[in-house]
Amino acid sequence: MGYILGVIFVRPLGLILSFIFNLVQNYALSIILFTIIVKLILLPFQYKNKKGMKKMQAINVEAQRIQKKYARSRDKTKMNEEIQALYEREGYNPMSSCLLTFITLPIMMGLYYVVRKPMTYMMGLSEATMSSIASAIGTTFDPKAIYGQIELTRAVHENWDKVGAFVSQGLENIDFSFFGVDLASIPTLSNPSLMWLFPIIAGLTSLGSTLIMQKMQGNNDAMNNPGMKTTMMLMPLMMVWICFSTPAALALYWIVNNVITCIQEFFMTRMVLGKIEKKDAEEAAKTAAEKEAKRLAQQEQAKQQAQEARERQAQLEESRKKNKKKKG
Repeated sequence: MGYILGVIFVRPLGLILSFIFNLVQNYALSIILFTIIVKLILLPFQYKNKKGMKKMQAINVEAQRIQKKYARSRDKTKMNEEIQALYEREGYNPMSSCLLTFITLPIMMGLYYVVRKPMTYMMGLSEATMSSIASAIGTTFDPKAIYGQIELTRAVHENWDKVGAFVSQGLENIDFSFFGVDLASIPTLSNPSLMWLFPIIAGLTSLGSTLIMQKMQGNNDAMNNPGMKTTMMLMPLMMVWICFSTPAALALYWIVNNVITCIQEFFMTRMVLGKIEKKDAEEAAKTAAEKEAKRLAQQEQAKQQAQEARERQAQLEESRKKNKKKKG
């Protein structure tokens, strides 16, 4: 990763994880709390995304009507203009649903580098200091090795009594173990072990969160569409592949992320639906009141017109009577 991007984006993530680790002194718990903090920060974006999806469902019927209207037309410009006008009228931005993805994926990529290079992004150590630490322990360190810093961090944990002089420079004693699983290790297909549970659970929770989101949104078309089903399966499978290619800490992050997403989806759907139903009820009541007021106004107008008609009829009768008297 580029130096500037590492300093601007990855290093802050490492500082947050380091701060949490210094509080709880447990690497796995730090990852879990880090995930919860990220989800809380992204909560406003997720809520806005949920509102946008609900709004899209509401205007989808009108959008489909416009599409059918121009189904036989070769020039789709007019159709696109009407759909865009519909979006603007309803205050809906189709790109708003992509914003959450654009934010979430970089965070996961940034966390990958934090896990891969804990001494750079969590501890802020230079390569020269890392080499000195390796010499103090009596091991070798290759700064160009992909997972060289993870190996050195393990060695530091096993030989903590030899590196006390480097604590003042930011060195931390990190234990990657989590219920007997090394979160800094990468699961391998050729070596079945408990490590396999992390990618599998990550894939299952990813699929579960997707299904729950579709169900809570009431998107039956997506559930019954073969193409959409394939797309829904693709993301969990990709996640399994990614988790089999990266340290288990990333899988732990994704598992916790998916579980929290399911919980947020349930409560936010209730919240958004409640607001939408309240708004619809208020609009329905307002419409009914307007119709009733209009009906009463028309009824009153009809009474006045009938009264005026009776008065005119009475005047005509009176006029006929007077004419008869004169002729008599």
